Amino acid sequence: IDSHFEARRKEEEELVALKERIEKRRAER
Repeated sequence: IDSHFEARRKEEEELVALKERIEKRRAER
């Protein structure tokens, strides 16, 4: 269970980073 939770956390972090990057690009425009 621990490893599964860790993997989910990593995926969520990547998703958040992607969202931030998209918002940053939109703000620059």
